[in-house]
Amino acid sequence: MAATPVKKAGHGSVASRALASQRESYDWMRSKMTEFLSALCLIFVIEGSLYALFPEGMKRAMGMVLDQSAAQLRAVGLVAAVLGIAFLWLIRG
Repeated sequence: MAATPVKKAGHGSVASRALASQRESYDWMRSKMTEFLSALCLIFVIEGSLYALFPEGMKRAMGMVLDQSAAQLRAVGLVAAVLGIAFLWLIRG
């Protein structure tokens, strides 16, 4: 008894389109994760640079933060977050 040939999925088949769509989705997710991790690395670079270049200034800044109330810190944090989002929106479109 002869073996029947197996049909391979062509370029226009449903399976190949689904695979291409899955690959595009993976590539998109990977690029977004790369951007996110790059942003986290930049935070470390900036923060580390401040401590390396201005250790006494950072100590003074931390002392000033300890003297602030929780409400003041919350307000400053909220303003910083909103400004960051606004700048990202302007830059990234």
